[in-house]
Amino acid sequence: MSKIFLYPALITPDDVDNIVCRLAWYFKPYLTKIDSIHFTSRRSLVDAAKLAPQLDPLVAGDLAAVKAKIHLLDHEDFASTIAEADPARDILLIWDETAEINAPDAVKSAIKTLGAKQGLYRVDPLRTRMEGSFYLWAGLNRYSDREGMLAMNHARMRAMVADIGQHEKAYVFGSGPTLSDFVEGHDFSDGLCVISNSIVKNRDIIAATRPRIITAADPLYHAGCSGYAGAFRDELVEALRETGAWFICPMRDFAIYDTFLPADLRPRIIGVPFNKDGTPPSDLADTFYLKPYPNVLTLALLPIAATIARKIEIVGCDGRNLTDDSFFWSHDKKAQFNDKMSEIQAAHPAFFAIDYNDYYTDHCRDVEEVLTALEAAGRGIETVTPSMIPALRMREARTPEPSGSMSDIAVFAMIDPDAKDDWGHFLAYDKRVAEGCHDLGTEFALICRKELDPKFFPANAGLVLPVFTINSWTVGNKWPNTINANVLQFAKELDEAFTALEARYPVGAICVFMYIGSIEVAETVEHLLMTRPRFRAVINLFWSYNFDQNTPAYKSQWYRVIKRLERSPQVSLMHSTPQIADEFSADWSVTLPVLPHPSTTFGDAAVHHLDDMPKPRPGKPLRVVFPGGTRKEKGFALATGACELLAGSADLTLGLRARLDHASGKDLERALQHLIAEVGTKVEILDDDLSDDEFIDMIRTADIVVIPYLSDAFRRRTSGILVDAFLLGKPVVVLKNTWLSDIVEAGHIGLCADPDPVSLATAVRGVAQRYAEFLPGIARVRSDYRGTHSWTALIKSVAEVAGLGLAAPQSTAPADLRGPAPVQAISLAAQLLCAPADALRLIETDVAVKDLVARTLDGSFPDRRLSTHLEKCIAFARKKTRA
Repeated sequence: MSKIFLYPALITPDDVDNIVCRLAWYFKPYLTKIDSIHFTSRRSLVDAAKLAPQLDPLVAGDLAAVKAKIHLLDHEDFASTIAEADPARDILLIWDETAEINAPDAVKSAIKTLGAKQGLYRVDPLRTRMEGSFYLWAGLNRYSDREGMLAMNHARMRAMVADIGQHEKAYVFGSGPTLSDFVEGHDFSDGLCVISNSIVKNRDIIAATRPRIITAADPLYHAGCSGYAGAFRDELVEALRETGAWFICPMRDFAIYDTFLPADLRPRIIGVPFNKDGTPPSDLADTFYLKPYPNVLTLALLPIAATIARKIEIVGCDGRNLTDDSFFWSHDKKAQFNDKMSEIQAAHPAFFAIDYNDYYTDHCRDVEEVLTALEAAGRGIETVTPSMIPALRMREARTPEPSGSMSDIAVFAMIDPDAKDDWGHFLAYDKRVAEGCHDLGTEFALICRKELDPKFFPANAGLVLPVFTINSWTVGNKWPNTINANVLQFAKELDEAFTALEARYPVGAICVFMYIGSIEVAETVEHLLMTRPRFRAVINLFWSYNFDQNTPAYKSQWYRVIKRLERSPQVSLMHSTPQIADEFSADWSVTLPVLPHPSTTFGDAAVHHLDDMPKPRPGKPLRVVFPGGTRKEKGFALATGACELLAGSADLTLGLRARLDHASGKDLERALQHLIAEVGTKVEILDDDLSDDEFIDMIRTADIVVIPYLSDAFRRRTSGILVDAFLLGKPVVVLKNTWLSDIVEAGHIGLCADPDPVSLATAVRGVAQRYAEFLPGIARVRSDYRGTHSWTALIKSVAEVAGLGLAAPQSTAPADLRGPAPVQAISLAAQLLCAPADALRLIETDVAVKDLVARTLDGSFPDRRLSTHLEKCIAFARKKTRA
């Protein structure tokens, strides 16, 4: 015989009522196997224990039998008795988890010994979300003949399949709001119906569907002790008798139904065991297990339907908007025990202390996993009512869209949750995309951070929506420790922006693009676009460079999501490196178009003009610049070490960009301090913020550019500085086994070093000695790159991937300003930055150029942004030539 111990002491009448009633319900099937129940309390409270008002009245019937087995002990006797507990037979129930930390040594020892032998269960109704389930597991694990139950129930499953036979079609029903309307007037005679859960309440649906199988799988809502669960079981009995249906439940719950349902129904109850490691089952007569998903659709309805039919049609699984996270989802009012909800909430309060969005996003992924597995097993699956669950939405029965020309883009909207100011590449990327849209005559909008100062807004933006407080890396670079609350906040902020875009652009297609994207972002956007048919989204999987897509856990979570998105009509995926695109193709059979990678430093016109610049002439001594950031992954420690080794070279001058910030870390700060202490002023430390013009000048005045980005981070990640370097004609030194080294080796535009200071310094000296050898390769790479990687090419590529067209440009500029003048002004501005002395001389000596400058700077010139830019470039050039 077995003993049950309860800890801590039961002090209040409410606690005694609640716990004793739970014992009477969950251990009723096993009372003959329980010798005694031990805890600390007052006898008067136990004798007075009564049915708690939120519980099923059936519970009261066994209170006396449970009270008879209760042995009350004082604290000392409880400790001495539990110290002798049998680890193989007894049970310890912790009903208040807060008491564990100060538990006496005997209790702590019992927690350890019984926990190792399936004898410990935490059943705190205020803190343990699935406490009702743990009561069920306690009974099953301690008191059941598992092998005998398995054999009996498997035989019943085979008998059910023989009784029902095989069918062409099975309908499965969820309890969403579309359920009743679909069922009304629908003829289900062409298939077999499987219903679940609270649908048993709706007599009209029972009459219309005549289900042959009913299933329920929730340990609280259906097998639990609440008044809600009791009302469900009452209706279940009526439905089973009315239809003659079989009833399928998890083996965990079998004893409850086999005890409390009427005897005449018990032979048609089938309990199925769980197997968390198995694949989703498609034939329960053969593979007799259920995979323990937390929702009845994935856990039971779909495997049951697959067992008896070739085609499955899904009804009433509506889902919800991702951002509507106040509850699981809405239900059909005729198929829910609404008057009993307060009772189940009172009985199991911890169950409802849940992040509903965590549950929902996990459920959406589970649905994809199960549907994919069943389709692979030869089942056809279709959703016949509208659904917001992506996997079901993808399988909705739709009228084919008419073929024809692509819709034109009304606005190209850039998603950038990262730019706070003009530091780094984030805002520069946005501005270049805005310029490209302007050149193509396409409206541009920016969705950005709330704190982005309006002075930094792109001049060409028709709409700026400052909504974000969440960064891209918070959503896309934290796996497997992503905080779903942050993803939901990002979704709500993006949803706000999408609503504003719809209002501003009521006609035409809305194309949204995110460069610093991720699978998490793509999945979120997929949810948000379900009610927005005019939207198309292209997400560049930027953050995927930081993950190995073949890690089992990563692939398990994301493979099916990406495969679904590959078929999505609204969300498309790209990547900015061919290396990652090739890996996804080889490893996941996923095709990712490669995104062009233009320079954030130069606009398209400026890049074209660079070919007309004089060929760079190396200085004496050669100037070597390390322009990367003070980040570990960007090799800053290697850069300081190489600078120390090179500082004594008479034929070299050195410049090290060293802007430290909070993210740099103490190690890099110490590395910089050590370098300064060792070499003094022999290395120029560039620690100020650089304007765009000053950044260009840093690269332009260099002879060799060193970019020691580490392989771990940059094997599959791009570098804008490398592009700027070869566009400006500069040989480079990079590290081996990176995206950068692939470009350098293929084009012969510099040397690749091992990741150590000595090798890096040696490569710098090698480039210095063989300088002229690399210039032809630089010219070829620049020419090839310019032909493919422009900002207009990027926008066209995104539009093509999205299945959208670009409207013909419409200009409101006066006729005399059409033609080459604006383009010439942009090119002149670029020359002023890159070759200031030559450009100023041209302005002074060439009449046409002088006239161009005068017209562009004139107050009547319509593009004031270009006027201001040219004026600043002239001032910059004059400053540089005076210096």
